[in-house]
Amino acid sequence: MINGEKKVDRPIRWAMVGGGRGSQIGYIHRSAALRDHHFQLVAGAFDINPERGKDFG
Repeated sequence: MINGEKKVDRPIRWAMVGGGRGSQIGYIHRSAALRDHHFQLVAGAFDINPERGKDFG
């Protein structure tokens, strides 16, 4: 997106490292990126513990 104009026909795919359960900044980043439908969260490593990260995802 440049100057508020969407330049692609499909959402930008993105991944996240950290920001899992209990993370305030993770919630803020996900909410901001997903609210206008210009981004699609497709992968993430949300916790140092793989089981908790998988459970959150």
